[in-house]
Amino acid sequence: MLQAGVATEASSLKLIFSVIAKVLGAKEPKVDFSEFISKIREFEKIYTYWDDINRVFEEIHRINPQIIEALKSRKNIQIQLTEPQINMFENIFRQLEEKNILRFRRIGGATITPIGMYINCVIEILPDFKKVVSDGHFIFCRDFKA
Repeated sequence: MLQAGVATEASSLKLIFSVIAKVLGAKEPKVDFSEFISKIREFEKIYTYWDDINRVFEEIHRINPQIIEALKSRKNIQIQLTEPQINMFENIFRQLEEKNILRFRRIGGATITPIGMYINCVIEILPDFKKVVSDGHFIFCRDFKA
């Protein structure tokens, strides 16, 4: 008995239709699954996209909640961070830059205090930022209402 199929594979869908037709005692239909598969892939992309975006913003919030608060201004943010924080953010923000949402970079200069050295950095708003923070799929959407 068929246990599962992969909705983005025509061979799986054909097998599912074959099993259903057999159970119903019907002739197996000839179906072009390309449009259905395309819609499933688009659905997966949308939900994967938002899972990724929300995971990254949750990570930013976990490391430094003030960044999310500052982003509500919808303007570039200058921030001083330690080297370990910069290393974490460079990895995290790379995903947002690839999606044209935010860019993180060092801008030079540092402040030395009794508790450590802080390096000047900037978080830049990219063109898709406003669209992302306004979308209902965005976990912090309510926080970004204008």
